Amino acid sequence: MSLLKVFAPAALALLAAGCQTTNGPVNITQEVYGNVQPAVSDNWRAVVSRGGSIAYICPASRCREPGAIGYSVARVNADAEYLVREKVVSSELVQEIGDTVSDMTDGQYRQLNVRNLTNKEAAGFETVSSYTGRKGKYYSVSRVGINGNEVRMITGMGKSLQTARKNLRIGLDGAK
Repeated sequence: MSLLKVFAPAALALLAAGCQTTNGPVNITQEVYGNVQPAVSDNWRAVVSRGGSIAYICPASRCREPGAIGYSVARVNADAEYLVREKVVSSELVQEIGDTVSDMTDGQYRQLNVRNLTNKEAAGFETVSSYTGRKGKYYSVSRVGINGNEVRMITGMGKSLQTARKNLRIGLDGAK
């Protein structure tokens, strides 16, 4: 699964708001996240996508509970931070778009919660989502940090919400 797909509701919100504020199309380009090193065992394997996202994956064959940690960075040709700070892109808008994505996927994707993490130093969101697929239900917890036109996302995934949160904490520690 592409990390950009995990980030779809927030990305759609930025695109929609960016189109309104730039009076034209908004482009999103994915880039290499940078040097990250989460503290994971040898059971985990690193996978780098063509777009530069990095995922650390621990499959069921190697871990008691399968999980993943993902790192993704994108740039938009709009000031995404401004859009969040001015509430053009709000947690409510991201939730509404997540609800629309849920409808479009017949409930396979569900955005359970969106929380605004914006303060004086940083702008961003935390999202909690679930996905139901061929191998059952998975949860993801993502932190989206926005600085100017750069959008960075770290995601923890697991078969339980508790494991997804634990994997996010490991991922956040590995990005420092």
